[in-house]
Amino acid sequence: MTMIVLVDTTNIAYRANAMLRLSSESGDVSAVYGTLLSIRHVLKKFGPCRLYCFWDVGKSWRSRYYPQYKANRATKFSEEDKADIYRQIKLIHPLLASLGVTQLSKVGYEADDLIAYCCQSMDGSKIIVSGDRDLVQLVDDQTHLYYLPKKVLVDRSNCKTIMGLAPKQYLHKCILKGDPSDNVKGIAGVGEILATEIVKTVGTSNWTIIQQKLEHLPPKLRKHLDNPEVPSIISRNTKLMRLGKANIGIPSRMLRKPPMNRSRFRELCVEHRFVSLLEDTNGWLDSFYRLQSE
Repeated sequence: MTMIVLVDTTNIAYRANAMLRLSSESGDVSAVYGTLLSIRHVLKKFGPCRLYCFWDVGKSWRSRYYPQYKANRATKFSEEDKADIYRQIKLIHPLLASLGVTQLSKVGYEADDLIAYCCQSMDGSKIIVSGDRDLVQLVDDQTHLYYLPKKVLVDRSNCKTIMGLAPKQYLHKCILKGDPSDNVKGIAGVGEILATEIVKTVGTSNWTIIQQKLEHLPPKLRKHLDNPEVPSIISRNTKLMRLGKANIGIPSRMLRKPPMNRSRFRELCVEHRFVSLLEDTNGWLDSFYRLQSE
C-alpha cells in the first residue's frame, strides 16, 4: 500500500518565514519558497506517496471555547507581519495546485485537527510532517512523525529517546504544564521537568487517577497537584490539546489529486522570481510526478 504523507503546511510556512529572507517584486516570499523546498525534501526522502497538505482556516473552535487561546500572538506579531504571512500563504496555494498537490482545510479547524482525523480515517502507513511537537501524540504503529527541526522520523520505538516520553505520555505532560506559545496556562508551578516527573510517576494526566495516587506522591509533586483549580485546568487543557476527537468529515472529492500544470508552475515562478526553480523545472516536476492518486 502506498505511503500517505500528511503535511502541516501552515506550520511549515510560518517556520520558513522565520528562517529565510527572500523577496521578489510582489514582496517577501520567504514562506513561499521555504514551503516548496520543505515539501520537495519530503518527497525526495519518502519517495512515491499520497501527499496531502493541510491549512488552518478561520478562527479555531479552540478560541471560542477558550478566548485566551493564542491571544498572546496579537502582541507577538504586528498587524503588518500577520498580513504579510497571510499574503504569502495565498501565493503558496496556486503553486502547490500547479504541482498537483491536494490541499485541505475546513473553517473553524486547525491543520492539526484535520491531520488527526485523517490518521483515524485513512488505512495504511502514514507520515505526519511538521515542526509542531503537539503532533507527537498521534504516533502509533501505523503513524510516524517527521519532525522537521531535527529532520528525524519519530516512531513508537524511538519516541522516548527523541522526545523524552512515549507519544501519549507527551500529551499528558503538555496538559499538565500548558503551552505558553498558545497562551494555554498549565498547573501553577509545573513546568517541563515537574510535568515529566508527574507523568512518569503517575502515568497520566487523568485527574481521577492522579487523585487516587495523590497521597503516595513525593511532597514536591503533591504540593502542586493538591490545589482546587487543578481539575478544571486539566479538563480544559485536555479538551484543547487532545487531537482526534472531532468528527470533522472530509468528502472524498476533496481528497482527489489535481492535475499538474507545468506552464502554470513556470508562470508563477517567473512572477516570484524563483530563478533556481525555473532553471531546474524538470527536476522539480519530477519530484512531484511521484505523487500518487487516492
